[in-house]
Order: sequence, then structure tokens, then C-alpha cells
Amino acid sequence: MLVDGIRLPPADAAAPVADLDAIPSALIDHVEVLTGGASSVYGSDTLAGVVNFVMKKDFDGLRIDGQFGFAQHDKRTQALFQKADTSGSPANVAVPKDAVDDWDRGITLIIGGQFTGR
Repeated sequence: MLVDGIRLPPADAAAPVADLDAIPSALIDHVEVLTGGASSVYGSDTLAGVVNFVMKKDFDGLRIDGQFGFAQHDKRTQALFQKADTSGSPANVAVPKDAVDDWDRGITLIIGGQFTGR
């Protein structure tokens, strides 16, 4: 995997693969997928192809993104949860207490401009 044509370093020495979480998704401009002949440019480990994440370079302004989500269930499987809980299974699944759980929220802020006059 590449970021702006530069190979992404491995995230962990024990598992030498690139970590996509290191790439900020809000700054990705587009993604290029190069197949076949990429090994002549980027090395023999890209024989099958390479993915290049091209980042935004000329962002000017302010961008705020927000995301909110949750998981919802209707508790119709309450009898199954109770059966799994009393059967002595190793999972020991507890009955959910609320119909809405697993809340997820996030905010992304991007600021860009010509701050140095260049």
C-alpha cells in the first residue's frame, strides 16, 4: 500500500503489514489501483498490484464531519438469551437490558490554507 506514491510502513514488527487505520480517511482525495506492471516501479512485493491513496494537497477552508449511530433490537429473542444463560454454556450470554445499545459517534475536523504565505 502506498500513500502519495510512498510505501506505507508496517504497523507492527510481529505482523509486517500496513495498517489502513494510519491513513486519515477525511484527507483521502482518491484511490488508485495499479495492477500488473506495478512491480517494475514499486518493487517485487507488488507483483499482483498496488493500492495508492492520494491525499488532498490543496484544501483551503474548514470542514467538520459528524457521524452518529447505534444498534437497535426488539428483544424478541429474549427466550433464547435466557436459555443460553441457564444451559451452562461457556458463552454465558446475558439478556440485553435496553432495546438500543452500542452507541457510536465521531467528529472529524479538517483545517487547511496558506498559513505561511507560500
